Amino acid sequence: MSIPIDTRRYVSPRVIRRHWAPLLWERKGYDSVAEFLEPGVCFACGCCGAGNKEGNLERAHIVPRCEGGSDAVENLHLLCSPCHQDSEWLKGDGYWRWFWERTMLDGLLSLAMRLGLNPWTTIQSCQQEARRNRKEATHVDSDRHKAG
Repeated sequence: MSIPIDTRRYVSPRVIRRHWAPLLWERKGYDSVAEFLEPGVCFACGCCGAGNKEGNLERAHIVPRCEGGSDAVENLHLLCSPCHQDSEWLKGDGYWRWFWERTMLDGLLSLAMRLGLNPWTTIQSCQQEARRNRKEATHVDSDRHKAG
């Protein structure tokens, strides 16, 4: 029994990046086309992966193949894993709204939540601790005034 081999030819990350550079570099906040062409940067959030290689990015279909999307360069973006996973639920205008508004902070928060961290709980804990520290500092200052 032979195992079927996927014979599709994938478009290289370099070709995908060159195709999208004229449209994306300025709108996504890059300083130049050359900066956008550097490998390893997610099209959506702008995070760059370890080693600055395309290997950490995933080819993401804008229109999924199961819905008739092709493997053509016009239908592919290079996304980090959290952005790719988040984009899987989006279609049409919803995808493009998400794509244009996605920031590095969005990507990092998504990754943190996937790792089991709840950033909002952490922020609330830090705020509560800061309030306690301010109250203690105020209490210590008023005790000093009373003693002096």
